[in-house]
Parts: sequence; structure tokens; C-alpha cells
Amino acid sequence: METTPLSDQFNVQLTFFLPPDIQLPLAGVLAVFQINPEIFESSENQGGVLTITYGKTTIEASDILIYGVPAICHGALIDMAAGGIFETFSNIGEGSITMAKIDAEIEVGGRYQTSRRFPAGPLAQALFALGVEFRQVATEIWSKEKDVLLGLERVESKARKSLSYFNRL
Repeated sequence: METTPLSDQFNVQLTFFLPPDIQLPLAGVLAVFQINPEIFESSENQGGVLTITYGKTTIEASDILIYGVPAICHGALIDMAAGGIFETFSNIGEGSITMAKIDAEIEVGGRYQTSRRFPAGPLAQALFALGVEFRQVATEIWSKEKDVLLGLERVESKARKSLSYFNRL
């Protein structure tokens, strides 16, 4: 298994799917929300894709964002810090994402995905940061969904504690 060094070729990003066939990066969501808040009617209907890009290879996980993002960005860290292997299946696609910590690396792959390894600390930091950014945006656009937002805060808190495990590697 080849290790992929984290560099300027490494990127973790999140894209929202909006009607009628718009793909909106996370950074643009609040601006669109200010103009048209109805487009983000319900967290349970909001699809999107989380993309990890390294060099010419891309790993993608399309899902309902309110489930997929906390699972991949925070739940994976919790599972791997506890010594487990993380796997999630998409609610809107056929793919899956798996992550396993192997020594000081995280192997990322899944069904229909080529597995690659990354240094554990930097990848864990990047995933955690994206999860935090998503929670902050979700707090704005789904402010009435208190139970959903509380769940995001809880998993983020657990992941924050797990992050110290990856920082020691």
C-alpha cells in the first residue's frame, strides 16, 4: 500500500446538492441561504458529497449530509481512536467509505474506491475541521431542528476528545 503524503495536492471538501442540478461548495452555503433560505428546507433531504482528493485520485461519499458528514468527519475518528474500523454506507448512492488506522496512517477506501493511506494526524485534523465547519453552517440553515443540532454538537465533542489520539501519532 502506497502512502500518500499530505501536500497542496491533498484536499477534503464538502459540496451541497441543490435543485435543479447545482453543486454548491460549503463555503458558499450561507450566502445562498441569505438569498433563498427555503432551498435548505430540511436537513433530512439535503444531499451532497464529501470528497477527499489526493493527486489524481478522488474518494467520494455521497449521502444525506446530516448523516454522512458527522459520521465520516467525526464518527470515524471516534471509532478509529477506540481501535475500530469505520465504515459507512450511503443513503443516496451505492458507495461506502471505510477508514482504518494502521500504525501512524489512516487507510481510506470503500466499495468502488481505491484504498490509499494518509498520515493519520493531518487527515484526522482535516476531517475534524470540516465537520466543525459543517456544524456551524448547519446551525444557521437548520436552526429550528434543535435535536439534530444537539446530535451534531455531541458527536463533535466526542470527536474532539478522540483527536488527541491522532495528534500523538
